[in-house]
Amino acid sequence: MAKKNPFIALLTDFGAADAYVGIMKGVIYSINPQARIIDVSHESAPQQIDQAAFLLWSAYKYFPAGTIFVCIVDPGVGSLRKIFCVQTSNYTFLVPDNGMLKFVLGETQVKGVYDVSKPKIFSHPVSATFHGRDIFAPLAARLSMGEKPSVFGRPAKASLNVELLVSVHPKRVMKYEGKVIHIDRFGNIVTNLLLPESRLPKFRCLLEKKTIEQQVLYYAENDSGDLIIVRGSSGLLEISIRNGSAATATRAKLGQRVTLELLSNEKDDHA
Repeated sequence: MAKKNPFIALLTDFGAADAYVGIMKGVIYSINPQARIIDVSHESAPQQIDQAAFLLWSAYKYFPAGTIFVCIVDPGVGSLRKIFCVQTSNYTFLVPDNGMLKFVLGETQVKGVYDVSKPKIFSHPVSATFHGRDIFAPLAARLSMGEKPSVFGRPAKASLNVELLVSVHPKRVMKYEGKVIHIDRFGNIVTNLLLPESRLPKFRCLLEKKTIEQQVLYYAENDSGDLIIVRGSSGLLEISIRNGSAATATRAKLGQRVTLELLSNEKDDHA
């Protein structure tokens, strides 16, 4: 059952310096004065799909059922790329067809996909560089008022991009290849390696020429100033430095390769 006046959650790479986010909110409120808008983040790095996909994945499940997520990190704005309204059991996502949902779709079932690239409710004329104002915002506002996606678009048999996070199973596989998908404001380096709740056995984590061999449960557990790994709040492997920036120390970049090697411990081996 559709929720009455659901929240609209905004995730963009627009930043806070310009008026883009405020303009989108103005459009939404002009259509639905009772709209309830939440900012997830507007500081996703420009054009970085992996990072935006991580931010969305890390946040969406903590929102009330029925929330409409408006996700705009859109290097293809103005092109022939499509815009989809994707419905799951609990949420609705308005996204460009560029992979922003790939981590979310790795763990939830899609109930419906609609191509909403050309509904008649767009603000006109439609800017080739600001679909957030002219397409996404009007769609979100109308959806929040109870209108169905089928009013604005046709069901789409789209092959949506799905990417599974890399689950680490110490007793099964000894080497994992991952990548940097986010660097937070503290300089913690977030990877796509999903760690178990228990500590890893003996390991070696490689980031370019840096080697990390210590895992902690919390930052204050280490006082050496060395690079450490920690299972972050999202369950992912993070490379950190207590009271410092691991990203600065390693010059890490989004998309950079990370290798996790689990090392054999003869004391634990059984013939």
